[in-house]
Amino acid sequence: MNSKNFVLNSISKTIKLSVLTLMLSILSIQLQAQISRGGKPASFRMEKFADNEKIYSPRTPFSPQKNATIEKQCTAYKFGQILDFNRKLQEPDFGKKIIDSNGNTIWRATITSKNALALGLYFSDFYLPKGAKLFIYSPDKKQVIGSFTDLNNSKTGMFATELIYGDKLVIEYNEPANVAGLGHFTIDEVLHAYRGVSNLKSTSGFGDSGGCEVNVKCSEGTHYEKQINSVVRLLIKEGSSSYWCTGSVINNVENDRTPYILTADHCATDASSSDLNQWIIYFNYQSATCDNPNDEPNSNTMTGATKIAASSNSGTMGSDFYLVLLQQNIPVEYNAYFMGWDRTGDGSTNGVTIHHPQGDIKKISTYTSDLLSATYSSGGYVGSENGSWEVVWSATENGHGVTEGGSSGSPIYSQDGFLIGTLTGGWASCTELTSEDYYGKFDYHWDKNGSTNNTQLKPWLDPNDTGALFLSGVPVGIKEEAKIQDEFFSLFPNPSNGQIVLRFNESTNGKTYTIRINNMLGQSVYQNKFVINYKLDLNLQYLQKGIYFFEIEGNGQRQTQKVIIR
Repeated sequence: MNSKNFVLNSISKTIKLSVLTLMLSILSIQLQAQISRGGKPASFRMEKFADNEKIYSPRTPFSPQKNATIEKQCTAYKFGQILDFNRKLQEPDFGKKIIDSNGNTIWRATITSKNALALGLYFSDFYLPKGAKLFIYSPDKKQVIGSFTDLNNSKTGMFATELIYGDKLVIEYNEPANVAGLGHFTIDEVLHAYRGVSNLKSTSGFGDSGGCEVNVKCSEGTHYEKQINSVVRLLIKEGSSSYWCTGSVINNVENDRTPYILTADHCATDASSSDLNQWIIYFNYQSATCDNPNDEPNSNTMTGATKIAASSNSGTMGSDFYLVLLQQNIPVEYNAYFMGWDRTGDGSTNGVTIHHPQGDIKKISTYTSDLLSATYSSGGYVGSENGSWEVVWSATENGHGVTEGGSSGSPIYSQDGFLIGTLTGGWASCTELTSEDYYGKFDYHWDKNGSTNNTQLKPWLDPNDTGALFLSGVPVGIKEEAKIQDEFFSLFPNPSNGQIVLRFNESTNGKTYTIRINNMLGQSVYQNKFVINYKLDLNLQYLQKGIYFFEIEGNGQRQTQKVIIR
C-alpha cells in the first residue's frame, strides 16, 4: 500500500470510528422522541374529574418581545419566549390526583400563560414506568397529544412536547397500580408562543405566511414529491427563546439512512447540547390540497438532536450550514425522503425551494432564471466570498412564492432536483416579489469552511472519501430498496421543452450505456451510446410535443422513465 492510500484509509477509518462512536452514544440514549402511541386520557371517561382544580402559571411572566428589525437577514424567526416553571410531579401542591377503584392513579394539572397563542412544555428528570401514559391536551379536548410512554424515556432525562393552541393546556398522567409512585418528571419551562402560530379563528384558512405563498400540493409541486418529503419544520430551542426554521433530511454516500438534518447555522449558533435535546422536528406539516386548510393538518414529530458540524465552528458564519443527527431513526410511517445532493458547484437554470415561512405549513417557491454566484452581506454579517447562490423568484400558476422568516435553512434544488444550497437570508417577500434571496452553497458547505471535521459536510456525507460529486436520494422505507437499487439515473426537467439533463450515480462513471427514446406508439425516435461522466445534456427540441419513454441500458442495468415534452 502506498503512503497516499495509507493516509486516506487511516482518515476514512478515523471518520468511521467517529461516526460509530457518535451513533453508539445516541443508541445508548435510545430516545423515542416525540413519537406518541395514541389512546385517550383516563379522565375523559369520567363525568367529572375533581372539584376546585387549580391553574398554574410560570414563575416568570411573559414580557413583550422586540423582534428583529429585518426578519430573515441571517436571523432566525423568533416566535416564543421560554418561561421558568420548575414544578415536579411529586410536589403535593402541584396538580390534582385521584386513585380509582382499581388502585390506578390519575393526575392532572392545568397550566396557563396569559394571552399566549400556544404553549409547549420542556421536561427534565423525565421517567415513565412501563404501563404509564402521559397526555397533553387543550381544555376543550379538541387537541390531544400522546400517549407518551416508557418508550419516550431517555438517558438524558430530557423531553419536550409540540404546541397546544391557546393560552391554557392540561397535562395528565395515568399510572397503573402495579407501578404506583415510580414515575417522575420536572416541568422546567413553558414555551409561550406570541406569534408564528395560526390564528385558529382566521377566515382565510390555516396559515399565517404571506398571501403570495404556494402550498406544496399545488401544481407547482407536482414533480417534487421526493423533495417535499425531505423537508421538515424545526422548533428550535436556544436559551430562553424559541425559533422556527426549516431543514431537510439529507442522504449520505453509504445510503444507510443515517438521520441527518441540514439547516442554517444562524438558526442555532448558540444552542447548547441541552437545548438540542429538546428540539422538535415536524414531518409532513402541509396541506393535503392546494388550498389552505381551515383546520391544522396532521403531522409527525420527533424530539432531540446532536450537533455534528457547522460553518461557525471555524470562527465565522462562513457559508451558514448546520448539520445535526436525530437521536433515533426516522419511523418508516413518516414517509421521509433522504435527499440527494450536488456538490459540483455548477449552479442551476431553474428549480424550487420548499420551506415553512413563519412556521407555516409547507410552501414551494419557484425560480426560472440562472442562479448567480454571490457574496451575501447584511448588517454586520458578511458571508464567504462567492459562497452563496443569488436567486430571484418567479410568478407561477397559483401565486408568486418567496421566502420569509422561518424559511431559514430551507433547501434550494437545482433543475435536476438535487439539493445545492440552504437559505441564509435576503430581501424577497410578498411585498418585494422580485428582490433577491441568498442560499449558502452546498459545495462550499462541503469542505471550504475549515479543515476540521466539525466545519465540513464531507466527513459525514462521504465518510469513505469516495469523491462522489452528487448523490441520489433514498426513501426511509425498506420496501422501496429494490426500486432504488434499479435507479441509476435521474432526468430533469420533466416536463421539458426538449432540453434534457441526465444525471447518473457514481456506479456508472466511465462506463458505456445505450440510450433509446421511444414515442407513445413504441417507435424509436433516438438511439445512441455514451461513456458516462456523471452528467449528460441532450437537445431533443426537434421532437414533437408529447409523451416519450427513455430507456437506458448497460453493464447489467436497465431503467425506463417517462418524459413529457411540451
